Amino acid sequence: MSKNFWVCVFIIVMFFGLPGASDAGEVESDSWKIQAGALQAMTSEGDGYFSADLVVEEPDGVLFFGLLPNKAWYRYIDMPDGGTFNFARFDYTLGDSDNFYGSAYVDDDTLGVGIRYVPDHWNTAVTEKFEVAAYIGEGSNYIFAVDADWEFQPGYGVESHLLFQTAGSQRGEILAWHNCYPDGRLKIKVGYAHWSDEKWYNGYWVFGLWGSTN
Repeated sequence: MSKNFWVCVFIIVMFFGLPGASDAGEVESDSWKIQAGALQAMTSEGDGYFSADLVVEEPDGVLFFGLLPNKAWYRYIDMPDGGTFNFARFDYTLGDSDNFYGSAYVDDDTLGVGIRYVPDHWNTAVTEKFEVAAYIGEGSNYIFAVDADWEFQPGYGVESHLLFQTAGSQRGEILAWHNCYPDGRLKIKVGYAHWSDEKWYNGYWVFGLWGSTN
């Protein structure tokens, strides 16, 4: 199993699992939120990969007069074939809207700009659980992202992160999670992921930890 995975697990447990750690990111703004996660993938053939995430949110937009993104998500993936895959997403506030955000996507091969839509203003049990984004990429490549998170019982939920490219592969993951603490600052996640260029049925079963400051 990847040494990098265990290093990330140790950091997540120490930072987010200790008493009071949920306040660690609230230094300059009460709206600060920092999240980090690590997943280890396994297959029946013994192949697998390691991935690590970092998400930083500052909805008030106080950094550098709002010039920096309100939300940034970076993921690093150590692929089973020895290569790596990196991608990042950035969201910017559009005026006073809480539902539409300017957004950018970049990975090792693609750069796209577009918009992210959060439909929670409909106030329904379905729309408050997901968000969508669309990007225009290089070479007439269109990228679509769908993110969902549903807590079906207190402390138990299901989430998904899916990426579709018209001129590329389809990637994503579906995970079940459980809160280790009532405030949700440390979660265990298990599920199915597919971040390679192979077919969907050639994905991997994954497990890991996710920490959040609030």
